[in-house]
Amino acid sequence: QCQNLQTLTVGDGIFDVINNQWSTTAADQCVQRYDDGSYGWVWTRGSAGVTTPNYPQTLLGTKPWGSDTGTSLFPVQRGSVDQLDLELDVVQEITGGEWNLAEEWWLTASEPSGDVSKSITHEVMLVLDWGSYHGHGSVIESDAITDKYGNSIDYWANYQIGWDFHIFRLASGTPPDIIDLTAIMEYMSANVESVTPELWMSGIEVGNEYWDNTSGKTVFRQFDVALNGKQVTSGPDNGTDSTTPTPPQNLTATSQATTVSLDWDKSSDSGGSGLS
Repeated sequence: QCQNLQTLTVGDGIFDVINNQWSTTAADQCVQRYDDGSYGWVWTRGSAGVTTPNYPQTLLGTKPWGSDTGTSLFPVQRGSVDQLDLELDVVQEITGGEWNLAEEWWLTASEPSGDVSKSITHEVMLVLDWGSYHGHGSVIESDAITDKYGNSIDYWANYQIGWDFHIFRLASGTPPDIIDLTAIMEYMSANVESVTPELWMSGIEVGNEYWDNTSGKTVFRQFDVALNGKQVTSGPDNGTDSTTPTPPQNLTATSQATTVSLDWDKSSDSGGSGLS
């Protein structure tokens, strides 16, 4: 899928992989899915002459502009979120200029249902990985947050773009296997007066921002979100089978000298095939 905003559906139909050529369609950019269930995108962008990035991405949930992937997890009010974990296994091969791997969401005063962009109050980005040319801000507070998994997070920047745009960055610059996003929420609730429990949280998206003179390939082998005890995944182990197979029945044993033969009825598994 190589046209601007073309979409692939993954993860039991509740994640969208979006070929978001936000800055320029002059970039050679495509999203794709592989035979093993992994997915991602490739791109090459020369000197397009614009200062904003492209942003191919995977989305779970809603955007304030009306798009929605169909999951029941989002939107959700901030005060209702007790757990929000992000698990990632991403392989990147990127050369050239400026780029990052970033996760973000929006907070809105109105429940996202259709276009509620006029009610956006905050945009929150967590930069997970970045190249040596990446800048865009300076540290407001180093090691501002330590989440429950021991990840240290810097509060990096706050821009006014019609709403507050808060940028956080992993202090390590290396994406961990799992991140506790409620730690960022709690930091904002404690330090940003306008972040209240009544605000609505849109879905979660993860993608590569990249600028001129870069080429890359990004493959997602896991993108899991756990919200209040419910977990969904977009990767090869797509999480659709949550039913435990029945125990095998009528186990019998027959012994002969130094051997024992076992026999049983095949179990059933409503989430997959029967198990012998």
